[in-house]
Amino acid sequence: DFSGSRFDGLKAYERGFVKEGVGAGGAAIAAMIKSEGSITKETLTVEIERNYMRLIGSK
Repeated sequence: DFSGSRFDGLKAYERGFVKEGVGAGGAAIAAMIKSEGSITKETLTVEIERNYMRLIGSK
């Protein structure tokens, strides 16, 4: 859920403006299961926002 993100682009993703198949969601669920709970929605959100800033923030 990126509705509370500080980045407009991730908020747009949450509202459905960005088309994505099952890849990102499937990878997120697989990471959570494989890590036996050490990777959570919150840790994923932090890393996604950090990488988003690295990619978009440099422009």
